[in-house]
Amino acid sequence: MTELALYHPELIGREEELNRLKQSLDNATSGKGSTIFISGEAGIGKTRLVNELKKEAEEKGVNIIQGWCQIGRAHV
Repeated sequence: MTELALYHPELIGREEELNRLKQSLDNATSGKGSTIFISGEAGIGKTRLVNELKKEAEEKGVNIIQGWCQIGRAHV
């Protein structure tokens, strides 16, 4: 039987941001929680960055609550 796996490319160019998020995760698991907002232009890797952090959190047994906000422009 052939095993199918999705290719998961390496995260490139976001090591500093991911390390800062991992530090915040470590702080939260030791009782020093905070709120982090991730924003930026479309397509720069926000979702990928968050997904990497979520994997780390799940490996540590952390419960995850995730939300998002889509801000639209008013049409006049």
